[in-house]
Amino acid sequence: MIKKEKYLFWARLFNPIVIVVFAILVWLLINIANFGNLLLNLPLVIIISISILTWFIWCIIHFNSWKKVQRYFSSRTLYKSWNFIGPAIFLSLCIILVIGQYRSAQEIGTRLNYRLDYIFNVRSVKVTKDNIYNNGLNKFFASIGQKVNLPNKLYVSPDDPLKITFDHNGKITLFEGYLTGQNKDKSGQTYLINYDTSKSNKIIIRRSQSDFDTKVVKKSNNIDPLLKITNTSKFSNTLKNEAGSTFDLYYAGTTQLKPTQQGIIDVNKNGDTTDIEQTSQYNVPIYIHGETAQAFFRFFDSRIKASADLPAPDPTTDLNTNEVQSFRSKKIGYRLQVVNAALGTYYYKLMQTNDGGRTWTPLNNDPFHGEGGTALNVKFLSKSLGFVALSQNSGTSSKLYRTEDAGKTFSEVTYDTKKISLDNHDDYEPFVAPDMPTKTKDGLQMKVGQGTQGDYESGFAQALYHSIDEGKTWSFVKIIHHKN
Repeated sequence: MIKKEKYLFWARLFNPIVIVVFAILVWLLINIANFGNLLLNLPLVIIISISILTWFIWCIIHFNSWKKVQRYFSSRTLYKSWNFIGPAIFLSLCIILVIGQYRSAQEIGTRLNYRLDYIFNVRSVKVTKDNIYNNGLNKFFASIGQKVNLPNKLYVSPDDPLKITFDHNGKITLFEGYLTGQNKDKSGQTYLINYDTSKSNKIIIRRSQSDFDTKVVKKSNNIDPLLKITNTSKFSNTLKNEAGSTFDLYYAGTTQLKPTQQGIIDVNKNGDTTDIEQTSQYNVPIYIHGETAQAFFRFFDSRIKASADLPAPDPTTDLNTNEVQSFRSKKIGYRLQVVNAALGTYYYKLMQTNDGGRTWTPLNNDPFHGEGGTALNVKFLSKSLGFVALSQNSGTSSKLYRTEDAGKTFSEVTYDTKKISLDNHDDYEPFVAPDMPTKTKDGLQMKVGQGTQGDYESGFAQALYHSIDEGKTWSFVKIIHHKN
């Protein structure tokens, strides 16, 4: 093939019609990679691809028969120029196609990215051992291990508990949640596990790389206690006795157990555990299916010690209605906990925590000297000096109590209430709800708000008091008027 004929061959091979058709093919392939619709566009893609390939083969086979035509066009300037323009455009379209496919593969949300992610990171396993009573969860996880090489230690997400639903026979019908582990090379791996018998008889496992941050992933979120507790006869026999019930299991690792909670069962003992102290334990709460207001049972194993590496608790999660609390520091806090109630009147004991709310211990069993009402607040200004307040008579009166021996004893604090004169020359006392005292440069100050029936300045005005003897006595300072 002489040089002139070679140039003319390329010009004919990549003629304008071929370039336009190939550009349409590139657009279709990029569009499919981004948005899908492969089945809809597949016939057109096949037709265009076969047409271009057929044209290339035909040009190569019939090269010699085109020599006369080549000699005719060899003197044409446009044809000479297309020797370079045609292949250049074709090569540019190929580069655009490669870049488009690469970006689609990398960009989350595109169809190609989804398909590649599914191919490399999603596995499905048929479940054969799905009875939590017979096998616990060990066999269930063994099924997952057939297709996925799980790390030795797995942890639940601290913000997204593992959920398992099983029927009265123990058959698992739903399993969903995130598990995190650390590979041998110290890299993190997250697994989204989903099993829903209403959709499939297979477990779907989606894995992804993640940072194994020890500040987020705690030992207290380890799933090993879940596997051990659900594999005990105490767990299975207790739930088997609840004939006809479908259960939801939510596992988040260590959570607080309180003696006042019902259905606490130690799988290492017989019967309910009612003598435990309030503490954090690895426990497995069981709910009646669809009812998440209160756990039906809470199983734990006293042989399994809760990790010292506990998550920072939310101290309000177990704070009941009509209970109040405050913290003097990140770890030291105080709570007025209800111990009895009758006809809307509550009786309290004072609790203390030294570990940020993980555990609470009694400090004073009767800080209000037998008085009942509704707790307003509790506050300690130092280790020894503290105050508690109780609202009474439906919020129309209150009492303030003070301790100077770290809560061992309390005494009632009295102060002169400020009277307000009405237009009819009658006086009334709207300021009956004391806030907790605060420190000032020259002592303590306390604001006293209005009760439930207070309407002086629309109920916003407050009385300000001052103390120079650490709250033993109080003197009126002024009324803090409401600013419109």
